[in-house]
Amino acid sequence: MPLLRSLAQYKLLKEGKPSTMTPERIRALEELGFIWSMCDHVDWEDRLEELRQYKQKHGDCLVPNKYAENPQLGS
Repeated sequence: MPLLRSLAQYKLLKEGKPSTMTPERIRALEELGFIWSMCDHVDWEDRLEELRQYKQKHGDCLVPNKYAENPQLGS
C-alpha cells in the first residue's frame, strides 16, 4: 500500500469510517519507526505547483494513479 494511501486509510480509521487500515498494520508501521504526525504535513503548495507543471506538459489535470515521473502527484 503506497504511503499516501496508507495515511488516507489511517485517517479514515481514526474518524471511525470504513478503512483497510488495521491495528496490526499500524503496529507494523510503527515498529519500523513510522511517525504518523510527520505525514500530516503534505505541502499543498508544492503539490499545486507540481500539478501546474503537469498540466503545462500534458494539457490536462488527469494525473494517472501510477504516474512514474511523480508518484505522489498520482496519488
